[in-house]
Amino acid sequence: MKPVQWNMTIGTMAFLAFLFLLCTGLVMQFSLPHGSPSRGMTVLSMDRHAWGSLHAWASWLFIGLIAAHLFLHWGWIKRMAMGAEQALAARKWAGRVSLLLLGLALFLALALPFALPIGQHQPWVEPQGHGDDGGWR
Repeated sequence: MKPVQWNMTIGTMAFLAFLFLLCTGLVMQFSLPHGSPSRGMTVLSMDRHAWGSLHAWASWLFIGLIAAHLFLHWGWIKRMAMGAEQALAARKWAGRVSLLLLGLALFLALALPFALPIGQHQPWVEPQGHGDDGGWR
């Protein structure tokens, strides 16, 4: 396959993976809100946890496709970075500080999800009514 065909294929697959992520995220946020499994809510016979699994696998696929995209365009990225560094030759330290800050921001963006504490989620509890039938009066 020619490089142009690889670019088109990977770009199209990444776009479709992103659309799938968007759709599953919207379903989980608006159609199956937190606590919906305890209420038996489903969409297409799948509860929130099943949609979450699909969302997670699609996100890993999307990350892989973006990594492949960056790999295919690495030469262009290097040329642009070198051109930017040459443009800042008079203030070489500014270019190096910018690259250092960019690297730090990228590291934090990748490491932050793993560093955040995981909290205890309180399950959704059905309100208890008054009376013999369990309903509100």
